[in-house]
Amino acid sequence: MSNVGVASEGASPPRPPRSKRNRLSLACTQCRKRKVRCDASTPKCRNCVLRGDDCETFDPRRPNGPAVRRWPAKAPQGGIARRHSSISEHSSPSSLTSVQHERAASLSRSGPKERHPSWIERAYQESQTTPDHVTDGQTNDSPDVVMNTDDTSHRVKYMGSSSMQCLCQFIDLCFERKGLEAIGPYFRWGMSFTEEFQLPLIAYLPDLPDMPLMEPLIEVFFNRTHPLVPVLDRTSFVAEVTRLLELQQAHENGLQAAISSTDAPALVTIYSVLALGMDDSEGTVSATATPYLTAAYSLTSHCLSLPYTSSVQALVMLAVALRARSKEGQSWHLLGQAIRIGHSLGFHRQIVSSESTNHPDRRLHSQIWWACYALEKMMQLETGRPSVIEEFDCDQAFPDRNSGLSPYFVRWVSLSQIVGQIGEHIYRRKATSSLGLLSEIARLDQALLDWVEEGSEGPKSSQRASWDSRVTEEEKPFALFLSLQYHQAQITVLRASLIFPEASFTREVNSHGSKLKGAARLLQGQNTCVEAARSIITQVAEFADSHAHFMLLTPTQTFLAAVTLALHTLKKPHKRMGRSDGELVRTASDYVADFYRRVGQSEELVKGVLELSRRMNQVLSGEGVVAEQAPRVSSQEAQDANPMQSAMSPGQFYDHGMEPLTFDPNDQFQDPFQDMPLDQFWAIMEGEFTTVSGQNFP
Repeated sequence: MSNVGVASEGASPPRPPRSKRNRLSLACTQCRKRKVRCDASTPKCRNCVLRGDDCETFDPRRPNGPAVRRWPAKAPQGGIARRHSSISEHSSPSSLTSVQHERAASLSRSGPKERHPSWIERAYQESQTTPDHVTDGQTNDSPDVVMNTDDTSHRVKYMGSSSMQCLCQFIDLCFERKGLEAIGPYFRWGMSFTEEFQLPLIAYLPDLPDMPLMEPLIEVFFNRTHPLVPVLDRTSFVAEVTRLLELQQAHENGLQAAISSTDAPALVTIYSVLALGMDDSEGTVSATATPYLTAAYSLTSHCLSLPYTSSVQALVMLAVALRARSKEGQSWHLLGQAIRIGHSLGFHRQIVSSESTNHPDRRLHSQIWWACYALEKMMQLETGRPSVIEEFDCDQAFPDRNSGLSPYFVRWVSLSQIVGQIGEHIYRRKATSSLGLLSEIARLDQALLDWVEEGSEGPKSSQRASWDSRVTEEEKPFALFLSLQYHQAQITVLRASLIFPEASFTREVNSHGSKLKGAARLLQGQNTCVEAARSIITQVAEFADSHAHFMLLTPTQTFLAAVTLALHTLKKPHKRMGRSDGELVRTASDYVADFYRRVGQSEELVKGVLELSRRMNQVLSGEGVVAEQAPRVSSQEAQDANPMQSAMSPGQFYDHGMEPLTFDPNDQFQDPFQDMPLDQFWAIMEGEFTTVSGQNFP
């Protein structure tokens, strides 16, 4: 591990080694000035980390000499500091050493600005300055932002705290407290499938089918996918299909020899539509569609080299087709490229002129933009990755019911605006107090409730959306899609009530009294999350029993619901609904596993999904084994393979001398997280996570 301290390059020769400790590790200038104890840690002491100050230490014997230890202040405006974590050779295997990356020199020269530490940092500081506090060996210079990486592999992927990975970590803590193996290590097998796409070195472009064969596929796409992703004009699309088909028929060597690079965006769009239509018609991954999807991806470089409207359409359609096959990572990358090109074309701005007010192209540009917006906000919430769309930069006309678009698309865009605010709340607006955080949670929760009420005049999007008598058979997939998005947003914004110790959360809410609006609903936040999870699983199961596969439905929300119910049941296994919730978890796990088998996901990932319900049943039946006093070999191997899992191991939060927990249905309820310090919960809840050594959560 490289030395991250900034050493002095003075002219004095190096001193010979001495047995007596070098007294250069003294209090830094800022700690001396404030007369507080300095831990003299490098590259920056904890007090300076929490205050965002420059950390410098001068040799008192050479007051005019150069600094012997210096590290720049944290960037203003709460910029995200990356942390490079590795196993410390001086601490326990579960502790991680973190290194804060240096910000750009231009930011350093701009001078430090006033910075308000987050409530997590303040709680961490109080714990740090407690006289009897003993550190656990983990250096944590920014407890509300964490990014773990792996020194031994270049295959590392970032997952943010709104992803289900956060909840899965808590489930693993519950399992290990009950003597069961964690399920986290299983999910590392999913990354390569979702993030990678294998391409031949030489592109092969298959010929288009005859028009009588393509027409049903095009019809399926425009009836079942286009209403929620209206990025194409049907008349123009059919005209492009006809033109390329004529070129193909006119050339003896087929389509590949007939087209030029300028035709590539249109061909990517056509290939993607055909692949979506084939997969949707067959209800599974179509072997016939795979060559078209592969050919479409092989032409993406041509789309990037021609950054115009047709390329944006092509990239969005390809992203949707890949997402339908559980290639969410690739879909995220392609959608980001499409949005960047859209920015360069001004799709995010409402450009008003006498000639363009009602121009068809302007209306299409607006549709493309809002489709990109809704897709990106949805995937941002699922992955916890930052958005490339800034709300204050966008003034494009908002779609309404009079625009001729599907009312479900209009409703989805309005919901996506709230989802975007949830993302801002989680990743950027760090509350400086618990009142600020709880007030923001209450505001966003109320915004979701208002969104449901607004839907009473249009498509109903409440808990039983897909079963509303006013929803036609053709509309049920769209209504279900909206309902799942709504419940996912609910679980995400109210997750604090789910993962915090119930007594601590209730006490914190009640402590603010009348200053906190919506306190009564916050106190019911855990029940709201559980009801949302039950609704997701029930709706998906009934839809799967009566309908064919819907391309825009992925298992992400279903698995999130299973994880939510599992966590709630593990914390309260004595409740009478525990066994019925266990059955819902099993139903959801079976559905997700079946989906992943159809798309060709790793069998190890499928096994991990099924292990969730199996171990839930073990806990509910009282079969949890007593944890061994010595670390289990398999658990240690999993920690070595996954440093993040080590960082989240229960040993960091619980006394190793405690009696291992086994479940007895007759025992009184004991929250397995009740002994966790509250600041640790805040750090975990708002912290960022990463997939390490190929680990990924769907």
